[in-house]
Order: sequence, then structure tokens, then C-alpha cells
Amino acid sequence: MLEDVPEVAAKLRDARRVENLKSAAIPNYFRKPYGPGWPLVGDAGYLKDSITAQGIHDAFHDAERAGPTPTRARCRRPRSRP
Repeated sequence: MLEDVPEVAAKLRDARRVENLKSAAIPNYFRKPYGPGWPLVGDAGYLKDSITAQGIHDAFHDAERAGPTPTRARCRRPRSRP
């Protein structure tokens, strides 16, 4: 993986770890991502590693895919006339 970023690889080539790595203990979860008239998007439905920004990426992706659905559903309903 470091080979993909030569500038960083060069700086870390002779590095050594001096203590154990530490991380936050975040429990994994998965929620039901939809219900009548609503979807969860991005990391609202499941745990994503925040350091990689996957949650916001998935939120935009999910919203883009879910966005047209309510519009299509509204267009199929007969309109009430005043």
C-alpha cells in the first residue's frame, strides 16, 4: 500500500514502531436501512470507519440513488383538483 504513495514510502522506509498501535473501541452495528417512506443513507445504517470518509461518500451515493424514488411515486399519484 505504501508503494502507491512514493513520497510517504520514502519517509517511512527506515521507520520502526516504538509502541503499540491504539484505536477507539467502536462497536459494529447494522440497522434496518429503510421503512415505509424513508431510507437511511451513508453511515446512518451501519458503522463506517470515519478516518476514510466512507460514510459521507456512501451518504451521497445512497441519496443519489434514493432521491428520484419519492419524485416518481408522487408523479404516479392522481392529483386532487380544487
